[in-house]
Amino acid sequence: MPGRVFPCGWYRRHFTTRKERASMTELAWQEPLRGGAVARDGFRLAAAEDLALVRLQLVAGNADAEGRAEAALGAALPTTGGVVEGSTCRVAGRAPGDWLLIAGGSETASLVQTLETALAGSTAAVTPATDGQVALRLIGPARDRVLARGTTLDLGRLAPGQCAATRFAGVPVFLVPEAEAMLLLACRSLAVYLRDWCDAASADCC
Repeated sequence: MPGRVFPCGWYRRHFTTRKERASMTELAWQEPLRGGAVARDGFRLAAAEDLALVRLQLVAGNADAEGRAEAALGAALPTTGGVVEGSTCRVAGRAPGDWLLIAGGSETASLVQTLETALAGSTAAVTPATDGQVALRLIGPARDRVLARGTTLDLGRLAPGQCAATRFAGVPVFLVPEAEAMLLLACRSLAVYLRDWCDAASADCC
């Protein structure tokens, strides 16, 4: 894990944004897509506002911390590019020692608390990511054609149970396939840009 490392929970206790200063963040979370969803024949894009996102970072190879996290999550931590189903969330391997947890929209606080308790005393970072990330769900038979216009990733090799960090439309994104959709995660400030880019690309694909 790059940079300085701290006991689990230290970062959130010392750097959490004060509630009274978070109004703009809350507004952005409520309305991530100016212009609303994209809906065309064979393609739809909408904000997946029913999700909670938490980032888990451990020192790579720390078997004790990994074991504690696995017990708390109810699943073995996947390797980079893998996705597993835990007891309350999906666990996606972003990089060695780095995972994104994807849960129901009301689960952020409880998931963070569960992991901080399990990892107490370990060198780890458990960071709520819901407010800083946007999750877009792309649906429909034209989905892969739209995605292929923005990335060189071989989408045919990306199936449920896998994930990939890549560049799409010139910006970094994280892709998580679902049974009937593709979940695209990116920095929240990119939400409108990605929505407009996909809208324009889908006009030529649908």
